[in-house]
Amino acid sequence: YCAEYAVDGVKTGEAFLPSIDELISLYGNKTLINAKLALIKGADLFNDWYYWSSSEFSVDYAWYQYFSTGFVGKNHHSKCSGGYVCPVVAF
Repeated sequence: YCAEYAVDGVKTGEAFLPSIDELISLYGNKTLINAKLALIKGADLFNDWYYWSSSEFSVDYAWYQYFSTGFVGKNHHSKCSGGYVCPVVAF
């Protein structure tokens, strides 16, 4: 999904699924990022969602970040369960 993401000037192949370290950084800067997104009428990083990372824990599990609490997990949701991704681009 992230590799195919192409919206608002982002070209196919530019976006990627962030690592768990990148998601932790996004969470730490969530308030500032949401304020900047509001300026361009972008969507907030939603508080009640968890986002998958590209960092695998095992064959069946990947790391994820809850944006409501800051919790970082690896074993509650398998890769086969639902969840959200947050395509990001380097700048």
